[in-house]
Amino acid sequence: MSGSAWMPGADRDPRHWACYTMSGNTSSRRVVLHWTASPRTASPKSQADYMHQGTGSTGYHLIVPVDDNGYRPLQLRPAGCGAGSLKNTGDLHTSPNKQGSVLVQVAMVCTTGDDPFTKGPGPWWPQVLDWLDGWGIPRQYVAGDWNANRVMSTSDWYSAKSGYTAHKQVPEIPNTPRKPDPGPVNSAVMWDGAVPSPPPTQPPSSTRVTIDVKGSGTVTVRMLKPTSPIMKGEDVRAAQQLLKLRGHAPADGRTDGQYGTNSVEACKRFQKAQRLQTDGWVGSKTWDALLNG
Repeated sequence: MSGSAWMPGADRDPRHWACYTMSGNTSSRRVVLHWTASPRTASPKSQADYMHQGTGSTGYHLIVPVDDNGYRPLQLRPAGCGAGSLKNTGDLHTSPNKQGSVLVQVAMVCTTGDDPFTKGPGPWWPQVLDWLDGWGIPRQYVAGDWNANRVMSTSDWYSAKSGYTAHKQVPEIPNTPRKPDPGPVNSAVMWDGAVPSPPPTQPPSSTRVTIDVKGSGTVTVRMLKPTSPIMKGEDVRAAQQLLKLRGHAPADGRTDGQYGTNSVEACKRFQKAQRLQTDGWVGSKTWDALLNG
């Protein structure tokens, strides 16, 4: 299984970020979550600037804002590349940042200076989860307890166990104090998304739209968008079938009624071809183009 290398909706940093080869354990799929406390308050871009100046091309895959302030996630490198924010021991097979066929490192930033995990992961978190679901990463804690201060055993880290873990639990530097990040977080907040409102840069979140279909009257359908859990239903299946009919089938070819990453990317391709806003949201203009194109 492989997902989209670039998260839908995220900005891309144009600078060079090293792409490390992942090796060793080729069966585990993991996310390591970081809290970027240096600098304590940061936007995704200012954090990337700080890292690039201080450490060159190391760092994370994705930097996610937790404030509902108009910032978008910033991706530094594709998910298929190994990131460099975990310690590199110099050994190709034992360096933590080289373990797993998929090891995605995500940093959370907060412009207010608060620990970004105490109030929930923010409005972009459902899109992040949806993207990571596409890589087959299960929504579970590898170490069993998110708030545990213990470091994972090396056997656990190098095993085929998959899921999410905190940076402080990775066996990065033996016999040294652990970093405090990330802070306490309720697992229900993580998986349910805890989204107070959609990102300000996205279209309005009206739930249904009514479309005039040539020769057939009107039809009322939901606005489809990336959410967690993934939107499902016959209207999603209809959109997938219409995308396929218009020459923009989801990459996996499925019309399974689930609006996941492949469907979002197919929608963006269709929107681009129609000269619509390429946001992956099937709103009134995109439904109209699909139904009447």
